[in-house]
Amino acid sequence: HPDKKGDITGTVTHVQATGATVTILARLIRKKSIAISPEEATVMALGIYEDTGSFTFSATTEADLLAAAFFLSCGANLNTIADLTAKEIRTDQVAWLNELLNEKISHTINGVEIHISTICSPGYISDIATIVQMVMKIDNLDVFFAIVLMETKVNVIARSRIPEVDVGTILSAMGGGGHASAASAAITDKTLAQVEQELIEILKPHVTPISMARELMSSPALIIRDNMTCHDAGIMMTRCNVNTLLVSSDDHHHITGYITRQIIEKTGYHQLGHLPASEYMSTEISTISPRAGLMEIEARIMAEKQRLLPV
Repeated sequence: HPDKKGDITGTVTHVQATGATVTILARLIRKKSIAISPEEATVMALGIYEDTGSFTFSATTEADLLAAAFFLSCGANLNTIADLTAKEIRTDQVAWLNELLNEKISHTINGVEIHISTICSPGYISDIATIVQMVMKIDNLDVFFAIVLMETKVNVIARSRIPEVDVGTILSAMGGGGHASAASAAITDKTLAQVEQELIEILKPHVTPISMARELMSSPALIIRDNMTCHDAGIMMTRCNVNTLLVSSDDHHHITGYITRQIIEKTGYHQLGHLPASEYMSTEISTISPRAGLMEIEARIMAEKQRLLPV
């Protein structure tokens, strides 16, 4: 994990940014040509598979894959690893999984969608981190914080799959820690509501703003009046080297549709170029806010299937 205040300093340290700690150990073993048994190789490979989520966590590095290959060459047993890393959900975990899913609230911070669930339990919930990971997979989340009151302690478990949100740094500010993609914190002197509010306040300065529509858009927009002829619209497309034009019904740029080069060429072929663009424009057009993030832009383009997305 990244350095933090209060760490004990060793007389010898080996620090490397890897997904699994044992990856660093593998490098030292190879450097010193130390022979290891298949059983030792299996245990160490298990550490890599567990820490990297079987090489699916975003913190996984090339060094982790190379270390796993080395342990396999030393006789690591993949059947044993598969048996020990299998995360079969238990009956008692199903209820907590549903609770986290039902209590999930979405917050958009600096253009990043962040999900937070707040639940409480009278007793200890075993393997809560595994349940949190299941929530990530089920709802295909990029960032998720679970705030769980267990007995008298509030536990925060966080997962992130995007570089804009370093959950290790965020939870370090709450007395916990971890790395960029997985972290946790335990808090004893605050209520659930206080912890949730503190987390939201900490997120604002720590979430890296993602590219927003206003930063990505082409400006100024090329807009024609709906009474412009298709022939003139085609000339404008050629002059401005574009394939789509927005169409407005007034001088205040109230967008009523858009027209494409393909449509313009068809009107020319059928000798209808003298007709206004409003006759052939597509009127099913959606717009997006200048504050919309990249994920929302992508989702809208894929869903609407329109050539142009006005901002």
